[in-house]
Amino acid sequence: MDMKKPEVMYHASSESDIAEFEPRNESPRYVGEENLVFATPYKEVAAMFLVPRSIPAEISKYGDSYVVFVNGTENEFRSLDKGGAIYKLPADSFETNRDVGMGDTEWVSRRTVKPISKTLYKLSTEALRENGVNIYFLKDDVFQRVKANPSNGLDIVKSSKTV
Repeated sequence: MDMKKPEVMYHASSESDIAEFEPRNESPRYVGEENLVFATPYKEVAAMFLVPRSIPAEISKYGDSYVVFVNGTENEFRSLDKGGAIYKLPADSFETNRDVGMGDTEWVSRRTVKPISKTLYKLSTEALRENGVNIYFLKDDVFQRVKANPSNGLDIVKSSKTV
C-alpha cells in the first residue's frame, strides 16, 4: 500500500536564512547515494533535527510518540543549543522509498526546493516542546544501552534508575 503523497514537507536547519535548498548529502544512507534534499511530512520529526549535532543523540518514534535521547545533561545541551528554523516545503518534487533510510518518514527531492515559509526557534528545545517531542537527558551508560537497542529505548529509560 502506497502512502498518499503529503501536500507539504518539513526540513529543519540550524541556519535560519536559507532561500532555497540545493541537493547535497552530508550523511549518505548508503555508499554512492546521490545528492538530495531531505524532508519529512512530520513537523515533529523535523524538530528533532534541530538538536545540536555536537552532542550525541538518538531520535526515535514509538507509535504516536516522538522522542529524542540525549547523552548528557540539560545544562550541557543548553550550552550547545543554537536553535534554527523549520522550513515548510512544497511536496511536488519529493518521493519516498520505504526500504531506504527512515522509510515513509523520510522523503527526498533531486531538485532545488524553495521554502514556502519557515518558523524560527531560538532553541531546539523550544521546537521540540512546541511540536510534542519528548526529550530525555541520559547518563552515558543508559544512552549506550538505548543506542544499542533503539527499538526498546523508552523501556530502557523507564526501567533505568539513573536517568
